[in-house]
Amino acid sequence: MKDEKVPTSIVILIVIIVTIIIVAIVAMVYGLVQERNKLSVEEVVSLNLEKSE
Repeated sequence: MKDEKVPTSIVILIVIIVTIIIVAIVAMVYGLVQERNKLSVEEVVSLNLEKSE
């Protein structure tokens, strides 16, 4: 029964790796969203300028 227990150091290592992967994915998605938002904001501004002229 004692053999089934996983060493805490391995569990901590796995948790850290998973956390890093999740953070990396979130950062990537956030970066893509920010790029898209920048583009859409620029489009809206240019459209507003065209309308005002």
